[in-house]
Amino acid sequence: MQKKHFNHHYNYHYNSYLFSFIALFLCFSSLQMQLQAQIRDDSTRNIYSTKTTKYFLEEDIYNNKSEKRFLDTSLVDYHKFDAVRQKNFLLQDLGHNLGTATKNVFFLAPTRIGTWFGADVYAPYIISDQQIKYFDTRSPYTNLTFVQGGKGQQILNLEFSRNINKRFNFGFLYRRVNTSRQYASLGNRELNAILEQYNATFHLNYYSKNEKYRILAHYAHFTAQMKELGGAFVATGKTSDDIYTYSEERSQLLKDPKSTQFQNKLRIYQEYKIDNLLKIFLTNEYFRQRDGYIDRNLAANRNFYGIVPARFKTDTTNDDYKFRVFTNQIGIKGRKKNTNYVAYFKRRDYNMGKTDYDSVYRAQFAGKNENYVGGQISFNVLDSVAFSAEGEYLIGKDYMLKAEISSKFLKTAFFGVTAKSISFSPTIMQQEYVSNTFNWKNSFKNTQINELSGYISYKNKKQTLHIQPFGKYQLINNYIYFTRDSKVTVSPTQTAGDIQLAQIGLFAQYKHKKWVFEQTAYYTRNLGSSNVLRQPEFMLNASAFLEGNLYKKILFCRIGLDFHYQWEYLADGYMPALKTFYIQNDVVVRPYPLVDLFASTRLQRVRVFFRLNNLLQGALPTPINGYNTTPYYAGFQRTFSFGFTWLFFD
Repeated sequence: MQKKHFNHHYNYHYNSYLFSFIALFLCFSSLQMQLQAQIRDDSTRNIYSTKTTKYFLEEDIYNNKSEKRFLDTSLVDYHKFDAVRQKNFLLQDLGHNLGTATKNVFFLAPTRIGTWFGADVYAPYIISDQQIKYFDTRSPYTNLTFVQGGKGQQILNLEFSRNINKRFNFGFLYRRVNTSRQYASLGNRELNAILEQYNATFHLNYYSKNEKYRILAHYAHFTAQMKELGGAFVATGKTSDDIYTYSEERSQLLKDPKSTQFQNKLRIYQEYKIDNLLKIFLTNEYFRQRDGYIDRNLAANRNFYGIVPARFKTDTTNDDYKFRVFTNQIGIKGRKKNTNYVAYFKRRDYNMGKTDYDSVYRAQFAGKNENYVGGQISFNVLDSVAFSAEGEYLIGKDYMLKAEISSKFLKTAFFGVTAKSISFSPTIMQQEYVSNTFNWKNSFKNTQINELSGYISYKNKKQTLHIQPFGKYQLINNYIYFTRDSKVTVSPTQTAGDIQLAQIGLFAQYKHKKWVFEQTAYYTRNLGSSNVLRQPEFMLNASAFLEGNLYKKILFCRIGLDFHYQWEYLADGYMPALKTFYIQNDVVVRPYPLVDLFASTRLQRVRVFFRLNNLLQGALPTPINGYNTTPYYAGFQRTFSFGFTWLFFD
């Protein structure tokens, strides 16, 4: 398949700011018209609204839940349009550019077992199966969201759904994200565009007249294309703290190597109800992931990759890897009173597509299959204690077990405890990789994780105080990670011993009249001798805001400050050619108080936000006059952003 020229995908139009102005003007025009209409007549002539448009998720049907969900029109975290802030800084990215590669700041156990390719740095931006909304609408429903951030950040989100009849609905979601480079500026907006991502999903749901048969289906496509900069270049005599002049800095990688990832998924879920105690379900899924990396200037960039020597003596790296999976799952499930159960058998068939380097490599992973059995059960005891357990076993290889118990006590308090045990296979990338710049072959063991976590939640009777301490202990064996060797070459390795991690934290919220104060603090310690999982020892996220109704109680507003701070630590570096993070010992990510000012408002069907990022940039003395998120990637500058969401029901 011939590759299209990369710049074609990065056609950054000069009228984007004109479009932003028009979008903002239309939004405020709508606010004014709705405000005037509300003042003239408090009655609602349009019978279609958020109350007549509901949705459900596949997991709701899978877990035998009949209640539908309402659309979210709240202002809670509405101004957090980037994934890092949406995840409350529990993600590490490449400088808070929209859509850049990410990893979890704190170690998280995986949610799946079996064999996967392993390039998952874009996972937070991909619409997952359990994010697909299946609607039930009495009228056509449209959701238009637009965000214009600083430094060329832009998000366009368009969602549409309508019922063909009472039992049949279809819809789609289209999302476009793009951003520009922060540093090594070329003075040209089109050339400065470094990233463009697309999500497109089409979905339908149908149930029979007797409500015994139901089908949910969706097709999802994801595209991520990025000019890789490799971080800012640090000249001789300088340090990593000297990279906060942004446009004056040049990138480590020259002539903009390019990375790509494409994902496609077709998923169909069907079930037939015999009675409430017995339903038969069938899931069929086709998934394809394609990863590429192009560097046509390998001679100039070879020191960045640490090629000593290169496996292939060419001046161009042109990687192209294809991973395909067919999954078929059949099972039974049901509910009786307060007990719910599921049992199933699943088969996965996977293969690696053609590569340009090694036919043996792709043949090794061709025609492979995996067979699973699994199930879950949940029930309530005395209406105050809830228990659930679930497990999945890849026959002869992996397993995942999880048990949860939660209970109410003292009328205003809850507690919950979760135990997990997981054994999962190395990814294909960790086991074997063949390219012009990197190659290895390993025989890694399964990684094993045992985890115990819990929380206690208390709210006073007036609902003005909410306190929730929480904690987690993790024991990890045979952990696989990427590191640089003495020749500066990145490759995977596996720990011989165990890793022990402990974390405690506290969420607290206090409300006084129209003021709200909330914070979440984390304290994490490595209890063992291994130092391959680097995490900040302390992290604090806090907010203080004023919220309430304005203008005859029809305009709801929230205005405040967000604050983030974490202790210094050796954050992982990033290797774009592999789409992976690796441990490094050269650059310390320093602590930095990150403060954002925001204002959000809602009037009927329209929400609007404004945000000023990184208020303290340049206000603090060196070397803390800026901050890194990943070594050699400076955090996002002080910029102004705005956005709106506009709902239509006709």
